Amino acid sequence: MDNTSRFKQGIDGVRHKLRTQATAVGELELNLAQCARILSQHDQVNSLHILKDRVMQEVEDARIMETVVSASSSQARLTAGLVMLATGIVSAAVTGKESLFSVGAKHAKLAWDRREPFGTVMIAIGKLGLPGDVQVLPVSRLAREQNTSQMHIIKTLRDGGYLLMDPGTFSQLVDSLERKILDGSICLPVSKEHLAIELKNMSGRLKLSQSREQKAAHGL
Repeated sequence: MDNTSRFKQGIDGVRHKLRTQATAVGELELNLAQCARILSQHDQVNSLHILKDRVMQEVEDARIMETVVSASSSQARLTAGLVMLATGIVSAAVTGKESLFSVGAKHAKLAWDRREPFGTVMIAIGKLGLPGDVQVLPVSRLAREQNTSQMHIIKTLRDGGYLLMDPGTFSQLVDSLERKILDGSICLPVSKEHLAIELKNMSGRLKLSQSREQKAAHGL
């Protein structure tokens, strides 16, 4: 074999090795990209786990506070009613006017019948969506502080662009998002508009499930 043939064989061998290495590098890049994607997905799911735990703890704290305030308010209403009733009894006894007893009893009843809103806690998601724009809102407390109804507070928040839901729905929403992150259909951040669509789909799935359960219960 002459030098030219050996040189050509050497060149062909080098080319083959280069092609093999290029293929290996390409496969390595694909594997690295896949690993990076999986790591990113798990990081996003973990961030949602942390967010969910924080939000649900804030909800629990708000509900405990509402229970304490409600009990205090009930005691205050009872005491105020008793004072008004006692005042009416004493006034009627001193003046001889039975009408004063009736007035005292009426005011006592008003005090006992008074009902302020307690216990409603909701999750509000702003325009930046998840995970960066989430608040726990004590709706009942806001209604008491502003001397208005809970519905008015909720309407005001919705008119202000907030997406509102109860804590249970928020928990289900996060679980649904985690599954979709892992299957690659979505990634963080998730916009408020997309969350609204997801909530609508969740509601549709829930209604369908309930319909199936009702049919099964009736043997249909």
